[in-house]
Amino acid sequence: MVALAAALLTGCAGLPHDGDDASYVAAAADAPFHVQGRFSARHEEKAFVARFDWQHGPELDIIEIISPLGSTYALLTRSGKTVTVQRGSDPQRTQQVDDWETLAAQTFGFPFPITSLAYWIRGVPSPETPASVTRDAVGRFDSLRQQGWTVQYSYAVAAHEPERIDIQYGETIGLRLRIDRRL
Repeated sequence: MVALAAALLTGCAGLPHDGDDASYVAAAADAPFHVQGRFSARHEEKAFVARFDWQHGPELDIIEIISPLGSTYALLTRSGKTVTVQRGSDPQRTQQVDDWETLAAQTFGFPFPITSLAYWIRGVPSPETPASVTRDAVGRFDSLRQQGWTVQYSYAVAAHEPERIDIQYGETIGLRLRIDRRL
């Protein structure tokens, strides 16, 4: 479940929306960010809650998944296309894979669109596949449906970036992210 949590945290930043979806998505894709927050994940009968600290850049991601009591569940790093997960604080418990999707599939036993999540968490659809979207009264994405996943956004009154993201795949997979701090 740790890898699911880590995989689901592959991007957490948003940019103000100027009405031009193509440029907004392109700008969000390359924007470095550092966010901290909480999440809960559910897959069939299993559930998981944790905190996260995520630093993102175009060529490097560092994601720490932290238990409710403050210990490190996992530390994920991505350098280019190589992903490494270290479980707990023991460097001997390290696994390296080629990409985020492989990490999720090996760890959880089901595919998860991690590349798309990097866009969804920023409040925009992935440019990789078609999406149906709805917008709120001020033009921000309110919800989107892409690759069979449904993503719902909640924003603070004047914010451009979502503060809560609910992601569902049918009745079997659910994730709720709450962004506490953008550094």
